[in-house]
Amino acid sequence: MKVWLNGSITDAEAARVPVTDRGLLYGDALFETFRTYSGVPFRLDGHLARLASSGKRLNLRLPLTVGEVRTIVGRLLSANRMTDAAVRLTITRGTLDGPLGLTESDSSN
Repeated sequence: MKVWLNGSITDAEAARVPVTDRGLLYGDALFETFRTYSGVPFRLDGHLARLASSGKRLNLRLPLTVGEVRTIVGRLLSANRMTDAAVRLTITRGTLDGPLGLTESDSSN
């Protein structure tokens, strides 16, 4: 299986998340799972709007536009030779930065 991680497609077995990632350590992450049918993400705009709304509450900005996500999903479906699939999009704040992984802007919220 192929996955998208930090800007590129890689084999799932080779994909690595640092042990200092805040999503892994503290659950400081967002995710959405959606289906694709015939290569088309189902209600992607709604999924990404919900993800962006949650991210705003957590001060966690989405790094991709809807168009970029569509392109990535298309590339992943092609790399995995699939058209119908479940796709999970996970966004974390990244690796530790500061005491307990909190930056000054995080601790002021």
